[in-house]
Amino acid sequence: MLAHPDADRAFGLFFEANGLAASGVSPFDTLVPAMVSAWIDWVAELLPGSAAQRRREAELTVALLDGLLLFRQTAGAAAANRVARTLGLR
Repeated sequence: MLAHPDADRAFGLFFEANGLAASGVSPFDTLVPAMVSAWIDWVAELLPGSAAQRRREAELTVALLDGLLLFRQTAGAAAANRVARTLGLR
């Protein structure tokens, strides 16, 4: 659902904001980490296990999705789809 042409522009903007955050540009340097942290919290609520295990798996999930979506932006949808299939995600 996230890897869809209709979502590409939104994720392009998200990754632009990530770049600005990584460069220390305000307000992105606080906004983006807060947004990512909120997503991790949300994903953790959906997973089974101890709080620590859920947190680790949520961080892994968000990192993997962010990486794949960024790869889609830079390498194209076909390459990202191949990677997702190789990982067993698609």
